[in-house]
Amino acid sequence: MTQDNVATRTDGYAEGTEVTLDEALELAKGHHAESNFLLAERTYRDILRAVPDHFPTTQYLGVLLFQTTVFDEALHYLRVAANSQPDDKQCWNNLGATLTELKKYDEALKAYDKALELDSEFVEALNNKSLTLWRAGESEQARKIVEKSLDLQPENLEAQINLGILMSSQGELQEANDLWEKLHKAHPENEKILINWGNTLRDMGRYGKSEQKCRQALELNEDNPEAYNNLGNALRDFGKPEQALEAYNKATDLRPSYHEAHVNKSMALADQGRFQEAAVAARYAVAFKPDSSRAQSALSVALRNMGDYAEARAAAIRAVKADPDSSDPYLDLAEANLTADFLDDAQAAMEEAIKRDPDSARSYKKLAEIREKMGDNVGALKSIDKAIDMEPLMPMLWMSKAQLLQYEKLKEESFEAIDKAIELAPEWHAPLQQKAEMLITVNENEQAVEIAEKAYVLNSNVPGPYATLITLKRIDSADDERFKKFLKIFEQSKKWGLRNCAVMNYALSDAYEMFGDYDKSFEHLKDANDYNKKMLPHDPHANVTYAADLRQRFDTEFLGNLEGKGCESDVPVFIVGMPRSGTTLTEQIISSHPEVHGAGELSYIARIRDELGVISVENAKEFGQMYVDRVKALDPTGKAKRITDKMPGNFMNIGVIVSALPNAKIIHCKRNPIDTCLSCYRQNFASGQYWSYDLEDLANEYNRYLDVMAYWREVLPGRFLEIEYEETVGNLEVQARKLIDYIGLEWDDACLEPHKQKRAILTASKAQVTQPVYKTSVEKWRRYEKHLKPLIDKINVDV
Repeated sequence: MTQDNVATRTDGYAEGTEVTLDEALELAKGHHAESNFLLAERTYRDILRAVPDHFPTTQYLGVLLFQTTVFDEALHYLRVAANSQPDDKQCWNNLGATLTELKKYDEALKAYDKALELDSEFVEALNNKSLTLWRAGESEQARKIVEKSLDLQPENLEAQINLGILMSSQGELQEANDLWEKLHKAHPENEKILINWGNTLRDMGRYGKSEQKCRQALELNEDNPEAYNNLGNALRDFGKPEQALEAYNKATDLRPSYHEAHVNKSMALADQGRFQEAAVAARYAVAFKPDSSRAQSALSVALRNMGDYAEARAAAIRAVKADPDSSDPYLDLAEANLTADFLDDAQAAMEEAIKRDPDSARSYKKLAEIREKMGDNVGALKSIDKAIDMEPLMPMLWMSKAQLLQYEKLKEESFEAIDKAIELAPEWHAPLQQKAEMLITVNENEQAVEIAEKAYVLNSNVPGPYATLITLKRIDSADDERFKKFLKIFEQSKKWGLRNCAVMNYALSDAYEMFGDYDKSFEHLKDANDYNKKMLPHDPHANVTYAADLRQRFDTEFLGNLEGKGCESDVPVFIVGMPRSGTTLTEQIISSHPEVHGAGELSYIARIRDELGVISVENAKEFGQMYVDRVKALDPTGKAKRITDKMPGNFMNIGVIVSALPNAKIIHCKRNPIDTCLSCYRQNFASGQYWSYDLEDLANEYNRYLDVMAYWREVLPGRFLEIEYEETVGNLEVQARKLIDYIGLEWDDACLEPHKQKRAILTASKAQVTQPVYKTSVEKWRRYEKHLKPLIDKINVDV
């Protein structure tokens, strides 16, 4: 074969026909121009097999590979083209564009400079150079270059589009919006303008308008994957995850290698709790672009929700290394650390994120979550308010604010926040479900049912609304239509990730218990706890010496030295015991009294210890006074004579309490040991209580609790009142009078109707204590006796 002839097997020529090189090249270019990329590529490669390194074939093939996102191979051919034709400015320009896609920004800028040395007024190279500088984080330099391009060609559309992109990235959103409007009037058929306009509107928080522009772009070209991707982004931020997912699927159908759309699809799936599918989408993105920071971050999100904390952290670290100058990967690293209970590392990652982008709403939302988990609800509220200032139309921020306000006992403000989220995202089930849960806490169960039903109608294919309704509406048999629907959802449960698998199994356990199938109920209960155990961030046995430590620390000599050193206030009332032992009911009875404020579960003792250090002769008074000041601030009337703190785990802090607050009242709630432990096992605690996921671990924890309380009785005889849950539900008035007498107040009949209170109850017992006092939980464990043998055999009490 000579250099003048090339054997081809392409359409238009009989197989084996000898054609000239020029004819083959013209044929390939024709296919290329008509977007017949497969035929064009085949012909270009035929030419290069016959004439290696032939120019301009290397150039054309490199451009085609660039267009089909095969950037590594495109780079090879474009390097060959540029080296063979060093005086061809287009070669250097194309090489620069490919290097940019591979994030080789320094090399790309050198390639553009070569092109501009050949032609300083080469506008296409100037435009591409400005975009590369922008991607490299050099927005100011990029702006200068694009302005130079516009000086040369004021009406150059590509330069004007680049200017709009730069304006938007530099926070000049209104200016960018005005420019897009002007360009669209001049070029109404240009879909690229509409796509970027949609991006700017999204950054402005105008999600509805953003969606509109993306849909206009699709009217111009229904096969534009970028338009579908950006439409998905607008829909996702607007609280329409299902519609967003449809848009991302369309984008990846049109361009299977579109890694950004795979990343966004993964995030939309994660929004819906479909973490197994989210991981698959993220792995596609990583496969198409292994060095993509966003792809690694999306993988981290999916993996941590599937309980694979080690690999989630590893993916988050890879994301940071891939893009160390961006805030986003640090946000995901913070979340990975937060989920794994590495709070200090989470805080450090957050600080790095905010340092890189101090104006990111997402950064401050994540900081709020970290602060809340560290017990700093006030700081968390400040962070979420800052996020809302930046993105006031993002419903997820208002949902977070509602939750935090609820923790701070700010009921009216909490409902205002959740109503704002619902207003912003009326088609999203999640804020409605959250509102239903909030209504349960204030004993508005009828309205809670109505709201939960609306959430269920909006999306009956996720477990949340169903799980909420289970707590509110009885299921009488397996023939219940809602129950049948949920069983169908349950068949696909593994795709939802470990957390949602646990939620679904808890709900099914409750349902089976309602119609008396206790074996099935326990089967799902065990599965729920097994899923929760898989999600444990670390060894639940890591801190099991506290009983021995307390005996050593708070001996009689130490307690004697602290006597009379604390704050004299008699306002605090502590209600302690194992979780699920009747602490919430006890607080409801006491706080029904008009002179009592029920503050719920407070972590103030632990927080003050973190601030002042362990209690001592020197700080006992300050310790007590700080506690009193903080709980008084929770009383909206400012007139309460007693304020209750029903943190059950304060049974470990009785030595601290009697030393810092010698006049405080302490009530120890007791309940049948097996009923207590079963109730813990049945409860999907929001956080902590890792020992509750395994029956033997539960028995060990209960034994440690018994040991601690036995010690306090020994060294602090008569210092606290002990009441039995069974006696309370069996003879409410006798127990209620005993409690009110103990805390030193006059009797009030309101204490006989604790279920009528409207105060917020944020504990696991919220659904039960907003009903009249009932006895059905007494000796409930006998229904499950044969399943509880591991617990019964290990517990140190007779049953």
